[in-house]
Amino acid sequence: MIQFDTRNTLLSDEINALEYDNKNNFVWVGTTYGLSSINLSMFDKTPVNPPAAIFKTLRATDSIYRDLDINNTLTLPYTSKNFTVRFSAVHFSSPEGIKFLYKFDDGEWQPTTGRQIEFASMPYGKHTLLLKSFGEQEIEGPVASLIINVETPFWATVWFKIMVGIAIGIAAYLILRKRFEAVRKKQQERLELQSKIAELRHQALAASMNPHFIFNALNSIQHFINSHNTEEATDYLGKFARLIRMILDYGGKTFIPLQDELERLNYYLELEKIRFGNKLTFTIDVDPTLVQQQPEIPNMVIQPVVENALWHGLLPANRNGNLHISFAKIDNAIRVIVEDDGIGVNESKRRKRSGHNSLGIQMIRERLDLLKKLSGYQATIMIQDKSDFNPPGQGTIVQINLS
Repeated sequence: MIQFDTRNTLLSDEINALEYDNKNNFVWVGTTYGLSSINLSMFDKTPVNPPAAIFKTLRATDSIYRDLDINNTLTLPYTSKNFTVRFSAVHFSSPEGIKFLYKFDDGEWQPTTGRQIEFASMPYGKHTLLLKSFGEQEIEGPVASLIINVETPFWATVWFKIMVGIAIGIAAYLILRKRFEAVRKKQQERLELQSKIAELRHQALAASMNPHFIFNALNSIQHFINSHNTEEATDYLGKFARLIRMILDYGGKTFIPLQDELERLNYYLELEKIRFGNKLTFTIDVDPTLVQQQPEIPNMVIQPVVENALWHGLLPANRNGNLHISFAKIDNAIRVIVEDDGIGVNESKRRKRSGHNSLGIQMIRERLDLLKKLSGYQATIMIQDKSDFNPPGQGTIVQINLS
């Protein structure tokens, strides 16, 4: 601001009139002692100093940092991600007319609102804040810089992330290793179950071809030959050979077709009928639906039950006996019933030692349990003495459910 008086331009300090000469860019001043003129063109040559922007304070969550113009580098704790920077400018002629622009990191220059800038959720690391001001005649002042370093917490550092990644990798490896071990153990158990099933299958095979059956069959063949009944002996020997062949052929299989099981049962009962001296009568009924579908059933399950009915039910009765076998389709399951009119399971146990159970039945139960664990195959066996019915009867009923 320039002041005019008698010391520099005017004839008197008492001013009576003012007039502006637009043509010559003069101001005429009328005073009590005369007329004075002021050439305004002379002021265009007066240098104008640019305003200098300065940072004053930085207010964080719980701290205020001052004297930012002296040390332009500031380090903040990681908790101070929200802060406000206050600034000003050095200019004496027109301090209120100064405008400011700021630039943060690699962003664009932006105008400020007032004389402070607010920052929120500042990323960890080093940041650069630039500030410049514009004064009279849009003269740009020097750029002020402030380096703000927000400390990185240990959990956000690269080494910590590497350690966490290593820890997750180790944990994943241990989990996968444990899972693989569990799978391997399960596979080992499956192999053991398969081995056990094979062992029990061979036991059932040995039980079905017990020495009594083979000895009596050979005696019957010898009797036919000695009595010169070569035709009956040949027929008996043929059936016996076919039965032995079927048992050996299917000895290594877990499941067999129903048709083959029926054929094997028929051969077996025909031979047993001859050995019983034609005192045995048997029938086999099959649901027509099963004849069409021809499902597979567990191997060596029905035959041991039938053999048990003959040797422990009908033979001890020492009379004519009847055996009935039926195969029925019930929903999605197969129900097999083996019924005889022998002495009954209660009387059979009474004649034998206390608590005696048939070895063949025990093996069947164990095989069915193993099949359930191995493949989820559902099978149950239930034995009932007809003397427990109302009214009571004579003999035994064995029901086998396969699904």
